[in-house]
Amino acid sequence: MKTKIILWIAVTLILLNAGLSLGVIPAKTTFDFEKGAEREYTLKIVNNEHKDLYVELLADGPLAEYITLPAEAIHLDSSKDMLEIKFKVKIDKDLPPGQTLGQIILAEKLPDVTVSGNVFSASLKIAHKVIINVPYPKKYVETAVSYEEKPAQVDLKLSAKNLGQENIQALKTTFEIYDGKEKIAEAETDKTSLAAKADTTLLATIDKKKVQYGSFNLLASVFYDDYWLELKKEMILGEPEINVLFFDQYFIVGKINKFTAELLNKWNKEVKNVFIEVFVYKEGKELDKVRTASFDIQREERKSVEGFLDATNRETGDYEFDVVVNYEGKTTHNKFKGSVLTEEDYLKKQKEDDKMWIYLLSILSGSLLAIVVLFVTWHFISKRKGRRE
Repeated sequence: MKTKIILWIAVTLILLNAGLSLGVIPAKTTFDFEKGAEREYTLKIVNNEHKDLYVELLADGPLAEYITLPAEAIHLDSSKDMLEIKFKVKIDKDLPPGQTLGQIILAEKLPDVTVSGNVFSASLKIAHKVIINVPYPKKYVETAVSYEEKPAQVDLKLSAKNLGQENIQALKTTFEIYDGKEKIAEAETDKTSLAAKADTTLLATIDKKKVQYGSFNLLASVFYDDYWLELKKEMILGEPEINVLFFDQYFIVGKINKFTAELLNKWNKEVKNVFIEVFVYKEGKELDKVRTASFDIQREERKSVEGFLDATNRETGDYEFDVVVNYEGKTTHNKFKGSVLTEEDYLKKQKEDDKMWIYLLSILSGSLLAIVVLFVTWHFISKRKGRRE
């Protein structure tokens, strides 16, 4: 810890000292855009402390490919307090309206620092900004889309600013909400005008019943006079939720048991890197914890996940299981009761459960058959009655 503190103090002192040795004049170059025109500009590198300096030159940012530098690196002699260099800018394609910012980076290599055997290399970098102003057309709207979730509805908002030179007579927005490729809702704002340099907010609402829960794509189509633009935004309502529908109830004492947990992904998107932790309790005391391997679960999928629970050193009796599903930084807790049984009792329970399922299926089959008989009888009687009439 002390070594790191000493190292950072040493580097900080070097950087502070080096910061005085190198400068650039002016701090920025600003000009208006003219497509295809080649321009030459001058900047001065300042050698404040009259040292021998080797400075690397690098164009950076959105304008990097349009800036031509005189060399990749230059040398400042200690006898010179300033060195003038020229650079060229030529842009042969259209740029978006407003300001586009690029930089010329000047980097001075600093002496290596050695502290307790650790070697630290650093360089001092300063930047000369290159700013191009691209005029706005006669009609130009800068927009941003947002939403606000409320208990009964979702408010959709479009913020618009008229950066053009002329007033806009008709401005409106159509919002469309997609679940995957399926459009599930649509809303439209009122039409309004917008003066030059003014801003406004257009509003629309969607009934929450149409978009209750999930991750959706929000598409905003903005129409202003004879122009049109499109904005896209992910809209998230609620948050992912994975529930445990089933967890094995009975385990055999003295064995490592395979268990099955059935999950339901209620989210409308795939959830990745999910895993389950099972905490074993008896009379409120935690006895064990097991974890499954990680897995993915598809949108609205019911998925069976297997793991192993060690009952080799457990006593027979009743236990509590806290089944915890971990996904996307959150957890879902589900409590289940179960038992560790002898193999004989385990087989009896399995048979009892099988009989119960057979009984329930018999009742269900009988009910369905009764419904079919009643429907056929009603249909027959109705048909005969119709013939008599």
